[in-house]
Amino acid sequence: MGRKPLPAELLNEIVHCVRREHAHANICFASFALQNFMLPRVALWRRIWLFDLFKLRPAYRKAERDWMWRHIEKWAGKDEECHRVIRALDSVMQVPQAAVQRKAICRLLGRPGHEKVKGTVTFYQNEGDENVLVRGTIKGLPPGEHAFTIYESGDLSSKTFHSVGRHFQHESQRHGAPHNSFRHVGDLGNILADANGTAEINWSDKIISLYGPNNIIGRSLVVHEREDDFGEGCNDVGRSRESGNAGAKLSCGVIGITFDTNKSTLAADYGSLKRSIHLMCGVIFVALDTYKPTVSAGFGHAFMELRELYGDAASSEMWHFVVKRCAIGGKACALLIESVENIMKRPRESLPLHGISMPKKAVCTLVGVGTYNVKGTVTFTQNRRDDRVMISGDISLPSGKHGLHIHEFGNISDGCLGIGGHFNPMGEKHGGPKDWERHVGDLGNIDCWSSFSTRVELSDRFVSLFDDVTNVIGRALVVHQFQDDLGRGVGDKAAESKRTGNAGDAIAWGVIGLADGWTRLTRHWTGIFS
Repeated sequence: MGRKPLPAELLNEIVHCVRREHAHANICFASFALQNFMLPRVALWRRIWLFDLFKLRPAYRKAERDWMWRHIEKWAGKDEECHRVIRALDSVMQVPQAAVQRKAICRLLGRPGHEKVKGTVTFYQNEGDENVLVRGTIKGLPPGEHAFTIYESGDLSSKTFHSVGRHFQHESQRHGAPHNSFRHVGDLGNILADANGTAEINWSDKIISLYGPNNIIGRSLVVHEREDDFGEGCNDVGRSRESGNAGAKLSCGVIGITFDTNKSTLAADYGSLKRSIHLMCGVIFVALDTYKPTVSAGFGHAFMELRELYGDAASSEMWHFVVKRCAIGGKACALLIESVENIMKRPRESLPLHGISMPKKAVCTLVGVGTYNVKGTVTFTQNRRDDRVMISGDISLPSGKHGLHIHEFGNISDGCLGIGGHFNPMGEKHGGPKDWERHVGDLGNIDCWSSFSTRVELSDRFVSLFDDVTNVIGRALVVHQFQDDLGRGVGDKAAESKRTGNAGDAIAWGVIGLADGWTRLTRHWTGIFS
């Protein structure tokens, strides 16, 4: 049977998927596609393709050292169009890559009795650079030095901020000065407040990060009452070695995701989960239908990748779509379905999958915006990567229905401009929580019958505390003034309905932070920037 042309959309998906963390299985996908399909002659040379290939440089540089990449080169050499792909990738990898700067921000608010202690601190890091630049201004402090520390949890539900847990640290680390190599990750030293109570911050740190195991997004930044003795105090040695005898917490905030120089490619970076299910399955079942290959060890990895990517896909609309499509593809496509379903039936613990299998929990403390006296605490719990996220909490609201959304950024220091639009990495139109096509952040409405506290209980299949595409940690949870029309608005309200649901201004918000508990059980966080 002759070769079939590879649709441009499939090539695009292969290109994006190789960037994912599970590189081996994705290289298997790319290898098989290059081996068995004719690539398009024109689409590759469009500007967008070259831009995507440019962004892929780090992933393909790693892949060069993998035997699967050599396998790709072998098969590409037998087809001129495939060979052009390799040449394009090779030429792109020779171009110096511009640094991508990522940015996080924390709005600090004072505890009761110290409301004047407030400020904003911003963290900058270039991809591949170990240094994080820390800049900010904090006002209302007593003159003198004050400990400046990152804590493990982003839970601000306690008025005295005890809910933030302990210093952000890995096992066997002890408290120390910022220049110590074996210190808590969160030990940032002291800040100096002048006679006016203002502390200016402008330094860099090599231990904290906006990537990987030392990622600080979703954790708390705390300013203390006293200076940090760096674990060398004599009065209370135990407390000195644990927390530097820094005293009470005066001000605290959750570190959230904010705008960065790569924002314009946010959707391209994190991909479309729905499109991945269509197209990644498309690559495999079209290949199986056409060539009927033996299910080798490489395809075993690919099937595990399917299980990891799609999770509880067998119960979703998209998986039924795949089954339906495969049903007309012959025995080879049936083999795909049988293999994937068999893997999905196996206990997760027996599979060598990446990521954390333990339950995850996040929390958001809501505060009123402007003159609105709204407050509450909302928790997010997800037992496994496959499971829905359970969202629960109590919020005091004006009576009526109010839209509830997760917004793109956790920057609540700059009003509504800082939080961006609804969290929408898939590029969909606004909808309701039960709609398949919707923003990830579309959580529907809260129905408040009185001005007293309202209980919130819901579950959602789109948001995640595990997945890098739809992870909500470090983003803003927002309660809106009006009812969300769920994208059903008509007439002059139709356009805004598809964007915001005509829910009006924000009346309460907070940054979704890591909850205390599971943060102590692991040394790494598989969050949005890990």
